[in-house]
This record gives sequence, C-alpha cells and structure tokens, in this order.
Amino acid sequence: MKAPADSGLLEDLGTIVSERPFRNGRQVKSGLSGRAAAGLWAAGNVANVTAGVMKSAVSGVTAAAAINADLTAVDTDLAVAASHVRSRHSQLRSL
Repeated sequence: MKAPADSGLLEDLGTIVSERPFRNGRQVKSGLSGRAAAGLWAAGNVANVTAGVMKSAVSGVTAAAAINADLTAVDTDLAVAASHVRSRHSQLRSL
C-alpha cells in the first residue's frame, strides 16, 4: 500500500511533496498552520513522516484551528458584503 504522500493525488491538488533526508519517506510541504495549498491543509504523517502519535495529533489540532479561522474570516467577509448590499438597497428605496 502506498503512503498518502506517495499517491500522486496531493501533487495533483497543488501541494509540494518532497523526499525526506535519508529517503525514509515523502511528505507534503506545509506552513506552520498546516496549509499545503489553497484550501488544503496537511497534518500528521502526511506533513511529517517521522512524527509520532502526539506530534501528529498536535498538527491535526493546529490545522483544524487554521481551517476554522479561515472559514470564520470568509463568513465574516460575506456578512459584511451582504450588509453593505442591504444598506445600499435601503438607501435606494428611500429615494
């Protein structure tokens, strides 16, 4: 069975998959939050093939927090934009 970082799917999604030193596996390059590409986060052994259980769990929690923050920011932007549209519509109706 191939490891997730070896499947080719992650590269197709726009991530950078690199070989570990000493050729002990491949992993997805990601930032501190786990973001590996636009709309895609990597955690656990996909992001660090040598990580143990606890380090993998922590990277999952970190990625989850980053995903939540990004979704909250998108929701906030949409709510502000909708508010501006409603405000403008009310102004036009009063004319």
